[in-house]
Parts: sequence; C-alpha cells; structure tokens
Amino acid sequence: MCAACWLRSAVVFAAGLLVLGCGDDKSKKKKSEEPVHNPALGRPQPGAGDLRRVVDKPKVQNHLRSMGQLYQTFLTEYNHPPKSVAEFAEYIKRDDAQLHRLLTEGYYEMTVGKQVPANGILAYEKKPDARGLHTVVRGDGSVATLNGFELKQALQAGG
Repeated sequence: MCAACWLRSAVVFAAGLLVLGCGDDKSKKKKSEEPVHNPALGRPQPGAGDLRRVVDKPKVQNHLRSMGQLYQTFLTEYNHPPKSVAEFAEYIKRDDAQLHRLLTEGYYEMTVGKQVPANGILAYEKKPDARGLHTVVRGDGSVATLNGFELKQALQAGG
C-alpha cells in the first residue's frame, strides 16, 4: 500500500470517528436530569416556563379540592381521619382513579393520622412551581398557594 493511500485511509477513518463521536451519549444524561413532572398535567413544552404552570394550575387546584372533599367524606363515613396515605388512597380509588395514582406516586403529600384543623394543611403538591409556590388544600377544603417558607411554617404549626 502506498503512503498516499495509507494517509487517505487514516484521514477517512479519523473523519468517521469525528462524525460518530466518542460514545458520550448526552441524551442519556439529559434524560436522568429531566425534572419529575405530574403526569396528569401532560408533558411540559420546551420554553413554556411559567406560562405552562399558569395553564396547569387549575388542574392542580381541582385535584386538591377533590382531595379535600373526599377527606371530609372519609371523616363522615369512618368518624376518624385516615391512618395512612395508603388507607386514604385505597378509599378514593373508586371515586378518583387519577388522584389515587398521583397520591400513591408521591405528587401530592398529605397529613394523616390526626384530624386536620380548618386552617391546617391537609395536602399539598410536593414539587413547587418555577416561582417556588405550592398549591395546598386546607382542612376546611379551601385551596391556597403558599411559598416554601409559609408551607413549612404551616406544617410545623400542626398541619
């Protein structure tokens, strides 16, 4: 094999390696860094940011409002609060399968094992929005939005 042919083959081989890359699959890294999202809200659109959250906020509020109503029904039926999230999730399974799934998968946190006062926090969305706000439902069924500090204070105050 002549030197020119050898050089040409080496250049073609090197060009092929450059095109194929070194095996560092960036898509796998991106996938693992992708934030957890609420499946009931659908896939977030790239670049949607706060606009996406504004559109989804009513869905989250409706889920939590429904949870508050089902909690009151549970209290009326059993005359005590649920002892665990699993107990409450099983109770709501027949009435709201989507809320059941979201609660068991950890998208919403819930206070269990004690009666929640009217102004206490019954449940809240685990992951805050882009501005650090959590949607919550209180013991009386009202839905509100709190920042992380306010949520922490309310939970420490007893629910």
